[in-house]
Amino acid sequence: MKSLKLFLFLVLFFSAGYASCQVVNGNNLLRDSLSRFSSVIWKQKTDSVRLAASEMFFEKFREVLGRPGSGLIPFDSISGITLAASDDNKFRIFTWNVPLDDGSNRYFGFIQVINDSSIVIPLRSSGKEQPDLAGCQFTVEDWYGA
Repeated sequence: MKSLKLFLFLVLFFSAGYASCQVVNGNNLLRDSLSRFSSVIWKQKTDSVRLAASEMFFEKFREVLGRPGSGLIPFDSISGITLAASDDNKFRIFTWNVPLDDGSNRYFGFIQVINDSSIVIPLRSSGKEQPDLAGCQFTVEDWYGA
């Protein structure tokens, strides 16, 4: 059953990419497509399938954010995603969490630097608990999401 759900998710994931290439209302299609992908994450029953769905969404979102002109797309209606932007709209931070069965969370996100070409910095939590965060430094590969 899990395999069937994952297969259906993959089919929807890759077929929606073709729809997002349409010129008419392309920004809305991209946003709607990403919103559908993100909503699938939290509907899954097991950690492994939720994390797999999040990874697929992560890669698709990274691709979209790296496209020229993506800094003009609001992406404010993607379910489950938190968006923070600088006042001058020079960068945006997108984050989301994947709740796990043991009560912990895995965190994912991107920093998008908006200039002539979009720079996308991926963020992933390590999943390790940090007892004392004061004075800790993290890299984008070992980001402490919250």
